[in-house]
Amino acid sequence: MIRAALFGWVLPVAMLGGWFGLASNDISFGTMVLSREFYDQIFVMYGGLLGIDPAKLPGIVLNAIVVDSLIVAGIVALRHHRRVRAFVGARWRDWRGRHSSSALVRSDESLSSAP
Repeated sequence: MIRAALFGWVLPVAMLGGWFGLASNDISFGTMVLSREFYDQIFVMYGGLLGIDPAKLPGIVLNAIVVDSLIVAGIVALRHHRRVRAFVGARWRDWRGRHSSSALVRSDESLSSAP
């Protein structure tokens, strides 16, 4: 179920991101859909429908994608919280083992020749 939901979310976001990136940089490969003119007309149309300045819409769309991505990542993390907790706990224990105060104990023999 979660895989189908992720696929149903990733595919449209990837398509929108691909169109957004290609059309905003006018990499059209000879198609009208990927042209900068089409990109500008889409945002002018949506801006008119929503009553928002069309120049602000790409940033709003990008923010929406980021927020939605964080929400989906949170849902996946909650779904797999045991595995996430085990992964984070193992990394934390490994980090603490390398940076613990017992690892920094000085030996009686100094390797330096300083007085």
